[in-house]
Amino acid sequence: IFFRGSAMSDDDGPKMDPRELEKMLGGSEKVRRLYEAKELMDGCKVKEEEVVHEETGYSWTQDKEEVTVKIPVPAGTTGKAVNVSIHRTKVSAGLKGETAVLQGNLQSPVDCDGSTWTIVDGCLQITLSKEVSGYWSKILALD
Repeated sequence: IFFRGSAMSDDDGPKMDPRELEKMLGGSEKVRRLYEAKELMDGCKVKEEEVVHEETGYSWTQDKEEVTVKIPVPAGTTGKAVNVSIHRTKVSAGLKGETAVLQGNLQSPVDCDGSTWTIVDGCLQITLSKEVSGYWSKILALD
């Protein structure tokens, strides 16, 4: 879901009455979850000049050398509460005890030793160091 400039935008986009949104989505529980997701994603802002690829549950940016994935996590989340596994051709990341938000075969191989992860400003941030310089059209081979 892309929020910036959307009907739920807090900044420069059009606004939508929550009752209209509730009716459109078919229930207040869906609206509540949508607003919670927006709040988490707002904590994972990137620089305006970067191209942001919005996926279900995460966003990512890249340059020729690295891909940076941002997954929103609840406030107060520590490294002990997440599972991150980076292999040359596979990646898996998410909260422990829950289905991984990012999981699968990578579009291209990465340098495991040069790849890192950290939790910053309410986001699990994963930096994948590309084995071969260039741009990716997607992160996972099956996207």
